[in-house]
Amino acid sequence: MDKYEAPSTALVERALERLGSPQHRQFFYSRLENPKWVVPLAARGAFADIPASTVDETGGARFEAWPQGEYLARMAGLVPNDVAAVLAHDQFKDTDNPIVQRAVVAAASGMPADQAQRLVNAICLYLSGTYRVYLDPEPLVAIIVLLAHAGQRKPAKKLAQAIYRPGGRDGIAEGAGLDPYRYAHTLPQVVSALKSDPKTLNMVAVWLDLWTESGVLVPSIRSMWRSAVEAGQPDAYDRMTYQVGHALVDAVRDLAHGNIDVGMPLAEILAVFEHGQDSIFERLALDALCHAAAREFATVRDTSEPTIGGPAGTVELALEKLTDPDLLAGEFRPEYVRLARTVLSQLTEAQLELWEQLIAHPPHLTPERVARRLGASESEITAEQVATHIGRWERDLLAEIGRDALPQRLADRLDELTGSHGLPPEAAQASARDFPFVMDISPRSDAELAALSPEELVAFVSSWDPAPATSFSAPSTEGLTRAIGRVIAANPAPYAQQADVFASFGPGYVGAVLDGLREAIGQQRIFPWAQVLGLIAACATRHDQQQDEDADETWRFTLQRAADLVRLGLNSQPGAIGPELFGAAWAALEPITKSRYPTCEEEQTYGPPSTDALTFSLNSTRPVALRAAIRLLLSIYEQRTEHSEPDSTQQTVATAVLAALDEHAGPDKDESLTAAAVFGEGLGTLLTAASDWTHARLERLLGPTDARSLTEAEQAWFETAWNVTLAGYRPSRGLFEPLEPWFMIHLTALADEHSEAATAVFSMRSPKQTLADHVLVLSVTGQLVDGFSNRALSALFEFGDTALMRNALGHLGWQLRHSQGDVPDTVLARFRDLWNWRHQQVKAGAAERRELLDFYWWVTSGRFDAEWWLPRLLFVAQDPEFDTHQMLGESLAQAAPDYPAETLDVFVALHKNGQTLASYDLLEHAPAILAPAMASSDAELSRRAAALADQMGREGFVDLMDRITALLGQVREGVQPT
Repeated sequence: MDKYEAPSTALVERALERLGSPQHRQFFYSRLENPKWVVPLAARGAFADIPASTVDETGGARFEAWPQGEYLARMAGLVPNDVAAVLAHDQFKDTDNPIVQRAVVAAASGMPADQAQRLVNAICLYLSGTYRVYLDPEPLVAIIVLLAHAGQRKPAKKLAQAIYRPGGRDGIAEGAGLDPYRYAHTLPQVVSALKSDPKTLNMVAVWLDLWTESGVLVPSIRSMWRSAVEAGQPDAYDRMTYQVGHALVDAVRDLAHGNIDVGMPLAEILAVFEHGQDSIFERLALDALCHAAAREFATVRDTSEPTIGGPAGTVELALEKLTDPDLLAGEFRPEYVRLARTVLSQLTEAQLELWEQLIAHPPHLTPERVARRLGASESEITAEQVATHIGRWERDLLAEIGRDALPQRLADRLDELTGSHGLPPEAAQASARDFPFVMDISPRSDAELAALSPEELVAFVSSWDPAPATSFSAPSTEGLTRAIGRVIAANPAPYAQQADVFASFGPGYVGAVLDGLREAIGQQRIFPWAQVLGLIAACATRHDQQQDEDADETWRFTLQRAADLVRLGLNSQPGAIGPELFGAAWAALEPITKSRYPTCEEEQTYGPPSTDALTFSLNSTRPVALRAAIRLLLSIYEQRTEHSEPDSTQQTVATAVLAALDEHAGPDKDESLTAAAVFGEGLGTLLTAASDWTHARLERLLGPTDARSLTEAEQAWFETAWNVTLAGYRPSRGLFEPLEPWFMIHLTALADEHSEAATAVFSMRSPKQTLADHVLVLSVTGQLVDGFSNRALSALFEFGDTALMRNALGHLGWQLRHSQGDVPDTVLARFRDLWNWRHQQVKAGAAERRELLDFYWWVTSGRFDAEWWLPRLLFVAQDPEFDTHQMLGESLAQAAPDYPAETLDVFVALHKNGQTLASYDLLEHAPAILAPAMASSDAELSRRAAALADQMGREGFVDLMDRITALLGQVREGVQPT
């Protein structure tokens, strides 16, 4: 630092005068290496003008460069305090420009931890923003590691949560937009840095739980995707398929082992796994128990202690697992065998006998189940066959544990069983038996398949006969179908041109062709559609020959993918299905709209409330086809509005589509809630594309507007359609006006007590909350007539309970806080009027003050003057239930210089409620909040502030007065307080 000289004021001003163009700024800041320029540049506002993101005429986002950020990032390691002081300002929290965000992240990664932690809140906001995918994960990981190694666990874990906590339906973290590869390759660094905190295990276990419950694991492979928890073991589904899941399992396993190694009680670790919903958590518990047992037994041997019985507690826990009948199932086998191999030699005679009895008479192998495994009915098998099957199962279990790990009498038992039933199968054969799937290995490489013409590809597939799999690496049908999909995705046009030749394929291979075309659309590769639609039409009427409703290779799933491909083809630009092919598109879709799937039985098993109707509809054949039909209707409408002359052929297609939709419009037509979800999702489209048809059927879709009684099934259908509509569309007058009768019905029903589980939508907001959101947004945006006398708004507050209204008003402020760009003054005025109205209602006794307790979102939105929000915040801060949620400190500190008395009143109220000493946020900003009042010329105000500071000091905030004194000194010296 000594080699640098601070610039003179004149030099800085002269330099800034010459930086009028972006090119000049880029040149200057890219070559500026003197860290002593940071403070004088900041003092003259050089870093204050942050460019926002913009949208061009095509709707694309544009991001203006900010060369100042590159300079600050380079200087962060030299003058971290100065750079952190610049980047800690609010404007950097609120920026939506990813170029600026990347500069902040880069700077934080180059600072010491004490300074970097000041920027964590801003970075977490970036990670929840629109452009998070532009953030580089490497410096983000570096910040976490830096903070963790410096003992800054709280901000380190907060940032880790923002990046790695799964939040989407596909199981991928929503944080930095990490793809599976980067997620899997960076997670170990983060976990290693945080492993000294015992709570990290619980945090990562929650991530794994969220991932397993996100829908990424389909039921058919849910118990099979991870063949063994143990490190270094091959996985039945290779790690490229479920990289996120494998990385999380590895992380949880290693954290559990590490916690055991440093002495964390085993019971506490097992308790973490009890909260997980997937079977992988039970397997992790078995693995942790095995690790603990092996470690403790080794310690016993090293100290020459007696080994019979093992360490107290561990053996009992292990025996509890080994004698749990549920853990005899195949999915737990690898970990169960390892635990038995580790523990059996440590059991007492009585404990060993208990386990022997269990495996000799396994509860899960009832005659009925044995018969099912043998492909017969229970009446068709003999007791001898059941005993033989159980004997072979016991033999295989003991053989997998291994003779060397068995006590002598169990080794003798293995010999006995081998003599009766023969030798156990080889390991490879056992793997093929226990896990009836193999890795996705193709008999031909992608390059070899790509060299074949479509006819030659069909001939090869028809002639290739996969041999029975004896290992995970054998070529398989699954491997070939995936390879075909990749080849077609890379060059779709020739295959699409001759798609009809694939009509002889079975459902698995047709599905591969369709998947390849779908991937091609995602990669914006254009191909002709005529033959593709012909292929789908040819397959659409074929029946499933396997009669196996759960197999992925059946026609129902292939046709589901076919219908969705048509929907994507109608959406895609360029290369969309043209108007001349609308008839062919409908010929392909129409038979699929008549699919019997989902059946009533399936919906009862897998549908609501287990899975919400909208999500279930995305994975069921008929609703996928209906969704595509609605999209086709919109395409026809768009063509009709674009060309003044109506096309008779297209009108014929539209009439046919509407006739087909009419067959499913209402619970009396199609009782499936997935149909209700499709109509709810498409209602806005239908109101646009087929206005008269839709208006005439609103009561069939949303329920009657009179008071007639409904069956439970009808009520569920109508509520599902309504809830999906509200969740899927933004509040607008165009939606509200035609649906106003149903808005009023549901508003007046807010006070009714009934479960929403069966008709709720996959959303962070409940149906009642979503309804309230619509009405409040319509109100503040001026789309409701009659202001606060509007009957919808009045009904909302009349029938909505206090908890709902508190949540809704708070969420309205949350939306304002996260809104981008300028908000019109007229809208902000309506926000204020709405709050003032509710404030007056509370003061008049017509509403409860609890309704207003989430006002902190409104304050921290930054959209309102402190003069307005301070007295309203004081009103709610006096309520004993008010909680700042660690959010108000900064806003109060910013308001204090201009409104020291009002800010002090709020702070005093918060202190009386116990908020200040319990809130890091308020403690951190307390000096800046109190200093203006203490410096006031109003003696009474100054005295009150000093008295509160003294009281807080006696309560434990021992350096408060020193920090206030330092701030007051800065003010006297003309320095901006930091």
